[in-house]
Amino acid sequence: MVYDLMAESYDYIFPKKEQTLTFLQEYLPQGHLLDVACATGEYAIALASDQCTVKGIDLSKPMIEKAKRKAAKAKVSVDFEQGRMEDIEETFLYEGAYCIGNSLVHLPTEESIGEFFQKLYKALKNGGKVVFQTVNYDRIYRYRITELPTIEHPKVTFDRTYTLHEDKVEFHTKLTTADDVIEDSVSLYPLQSRQMVRLLKNAGFQNISLHDGFSTRPFSKDESFALVVTAQKEKSGS
Repeated sequence: MVYDLMAESYDYIFPKKEQTLTFLQEYLPQGHLLDVACATGEYAIALASDQCTVKGIDLSKPMIEKAKRKAAKAKVSVDFEQGRMEDIEETFLYEGAYCIGNSLVHLPTEESIGEFFQKLYKALKNGGKVVFQTVNYDRIYRYRITELPTIEHPKVTFDRTYTLHEDKVEFHTKLTTADDVIEDSVSLYPLQSRQMVRLLKNAGFQNISLHDGFSTRPFSKDESFALVVTAQKEKSGS
């Protein structure tokens, strides 16, 4: 699994961004938060330091192990657990949840994403808020983009390309370190903005807003590089 192999290099490739953290801090309520596909736990640890109780889940065991080491070093308590996003079973537990880093589209179908939204809705307390972030697949498919910018760091280089199909994207990666070159690929579901909104509404979410990345600018199908969606569970219903 590519993400297992990336665990030790992940923070070089995708370092914590203050703009992202600020967005999460300003939108999500304090209280119990769920970080879905938490990777090495950068945002979970930062939010836990900000008077929140955070649980982080990720499919990759090496990612979770590194997240635990980082939390211990920072002397921050976070409940990190290896697990699949589609296995969420809690009910009325969280004030907020987030799934960023283009993680949502690792679910294989529109149906599976819809089922995840329904489980997440049940896991939230009334009035709970959610944040999702994906690549803007409206733009990817309109312009047939097959290559993302190379990420370069003094210790690693990360190349990313796409093979586009009607109902899936083959995401090809090449991680170059001082000691190794690791190549892999994974299938993603190219979830577009209109589908995201429809599935969230079907799950019961309200107050759905689309953003140009982690900013206050409105989302543009043609120009935004990333889609960030915020939504809320109804305050009085279940």
